[in-house]
Amino acid sequence: MSYADAHAIMQHCGRVPGKGCKFGRLIPQLRQVSGWLWNSVKNWDTRGPTVAAFARQHQQGRFVIRVKGHVLALVDGHILDNHRRRPRERVKSAWELQPRN
Repeated sequence: MSYADAHAIMQHCGRVPGKGCKFGRLIPQLRQVSGWLWNSVKNWDTRGPTVAAFARQHQQGRFVIRVKGHVLALVDGHILDNHRRRPRERVKSAWELQPRN
């Protein structure tokens, strides 16, 4: 999915420029239109791993990672994010994306 497509979905979910959108509305919408299966890796109630540690542990595959107030991608161990780098932030939730058959 391109950045433009993801941004359009976020606008549909109520994104306010400079403020983002409600996470609870975004992920179900992305799951529906992305064409990928979203398999939950884990939700951390307490202290999750850092983004950097998660990336080291997941060198293969495509992941969507949620940190406080932001969502980013991890593809084959590389952090993809158009915002500032977040290697020290703690992962709140993560999903592995797999193609639908």
